[in-house]
Amino acid sequence: MKKVLSLVLICSVLLTSCADSLSYKDKDNNKQTAESVGLFNQSDKDPNADYKLCVGNIVWSIILCETIIAPIYFIGWSIMEPVTVKQNIVLAAPIADPAQEALKDEAREKQGAVLANIEAHLDVAEETLLGEDGH
Repeated sequence: MKKVLSLVLICSVLLTSCADSLSYKDKDNNKQTAESVGLFNQSDKDPNADYKLCVGNIVWSIILCETIIAPIYFIGWSIMEPVTVKQNIVLAAPIADPAQEALKDEAREKQGAVLANIEAHLDVAEETLLGEDGH
């Protein structure tokens, strides 16, 4: 009975990995998935994803080192997991347009005026609801 239970436990651990895949949308808005990789499948590494070591799989490899199969699986196919999507690097800063800067300044001034107006209305509403004594 212990052997059967051990075999079931080992099989369930082999089918479970701590490394997660990463889903993202590419430039053309198509859904892509970056899968975990190990020492034996480095060629499957997604060039658009950043990878890091999966500590959980390292721990499982150490705990199950006597099984021989589990560490081979975890290190060989699932030791690195994708964590983030690489961002496109912009080498040149956009050229500032004076007309656009003026529009932005005007929009900021209008936002400030609107916020001041909202705060004034909130103060009036608070005074009306709470009364003159503030209770």
